[in-house]
Amino acid sequence: MGSFTRWLSGLFGKEAAEIIESGRLREEAAEGLSLKRIAIQTAAGYISSAVSQCDFRTFLDGEEKKGEEFFLWNYSPNPNQNSTQFLQELTEKLIYDNEVLVIEEKGSLYVADTFGTQEDGMKEWMFTGISVAGEAVGDKRAGDVLYFRMNNEDIRPLLEEVCRQYEEVIQSAVSCYERAGADKGILKVQSLARGKLKDYDEIKRDLLNHRFRDFFSRRNAVLPLYDGFEYTPHTRSLRNTSEVVDVKTLSDEIYNRVGQAFRIAPAMLRGEVENTEKAADNFIKFGVRPICNLLEEEITRKRYGKKAFEKGSYLLVDPSGLEIGSVFAAAEKIDKLISCGTYSIDEVRSKIGEPVLGTEESQKHFITKNYEALTGGSKGDEN
Repeated sequence: MGSFTRWLSGLFGKEAAEIIESGRLREEAAEGLSLKRIAIQTAAGYISSAVSQCDFRTFLDGEEKKGEEFFLWNYSPNPNQNSTQFLQELTEKLIYDNEVLVIEEKGSLYVADTFGTQEDGMKEWMFTGISVAGEAVGDKRAGDVLYFRMNNEDIRPLLEEVCRQYEEVIQSAVSCYERAGADKGILKVQSLARGKLKDYDEIKRDLLNHRFRDFFSRRNAVLPLYDGFEYTPHTRSLRNTSEVVDVKTLSDEIYNRVGQAFRIAPAMLRGEVENTEKAADNFIKFGVRPICNLLEEEITRKRYGKKAFEKGSYLLVDPSGLEIGSVFAAAEKIDKLISCGTYSIDEVRSKIGEPVLGTEESQKHFITKNYEALTGGSKGDEN
């Protein structure tokens, strides 16, 4: 791998580097394996990982309960997947296809591979041709499935159109850079070579197609020539570093556009660590929470229904555990959450990944005197 390819590897990742190294960047880009795809894959990975770490909290008659529905969403949605695998598949399919269908079969939840939609005005929709893991499931009514749609208009074609011109310029810059540093030369073939050599055509073909290729590709090599063949190296032109600058600038633009579309700071997509905390806060607020809201609304209205919801039964997708951070960095925030009565000790321990204590004291809610009403006061103040 050349120095320029190594530089691109550090910039775009291993997948892009392998394409460039094999000389297939332009061909693969036409088939969709390109920088925009790498950026979208990175964005999808961030979002799906974040959603899979959210707490799916279940409430029954106004009280939080950890029963069958809780176990289904937080541990085992079906016999073949745990909740992390299931939620990552669901979220990535939602991001890539702009929609995803989840069906229930024998008490288990599955993400559909393929399906069609029959929209019939204000009548209930039908979903047809549903398949799961390659197995046909049949047709289902909208009320019997969970159907998630992220945007009214599929965002991927829009991104591809926006990024297409950027990629064409990048490919042109890479091509110019490669040509500028390529080995070139002039091969003179004298007329006497044809007459002297019995297998002239085969020898020339072997020389041009194989021996020169090995000669150029090796660091140290010797090229034997027959009488009548004379090779003169061509002076290598200096590479123009402006192409490198163009690639970096235009690739940043692709990450900017993908980041804007998925509400992720472009710096996060590129793996930069500056201002990570602020970028992560915005990512959770604008990139993760809308998907959490989409999931909990569809799940609650389909799996609980209006009457149960009115009695306090519903599902809540809670991303707050992503926002607290590490225990030591969030010590002050943890103290505030407990002292103002918002969370009990066990609730906070659960959000930071610690096992709950399960004691009567750890499940109480506390309010310090700092949060007393202005008209109140301690007994000591009355004296």
